[in-house]
Amino acid sequence: HMELEAPILNLECCPIIHYERNLRHNKDMSTNYILDVSEGLITLVIYDITEDDVRLRVARFLRAKGLTRIQKSAFIGSLTVSARKDVENGVSKLIYGKKANVQIYPLTPASYSQRVVLGVELRYDDQDRLIA
Repeated sequence: HMELEAPILNLECCPIIHYERNLRHNKDMSTNYILDVSEGLITLVIYDITEDDVRLRVARFLRAKGLTRIQKSAFIGSLTVSARKDVENGVSKLIYGKKANVQIYPLTPASYSQRVVLGVELRYDDQDRLIA
């Protein structure tokens, strides 16, 4: 069982989460990354959005709110209650009247630490294009 070191959650067994600035420098997936949970709860945002322009606006908005892309349609990060409400309201406005499904999940450090990551890291640019 993983022990928490307040206020930072050490995720040595789960190296996939990292900050965007590390993407350019750390190609080795065995590197240990840390998700700072000192200021909020871990928040996972996943979405299916059919319109490219709406999907790009949502992705840019989530990045601007400090979330990190972990898959093409998934972002994660630590958000305060207030910041999470801002994300909910902002995304709601961006997708209003569009064919879209966005789900926002709060995760406890314990549940997050038990996730299983399979495969390799895939990276995407600002236009949601896969970076080879």
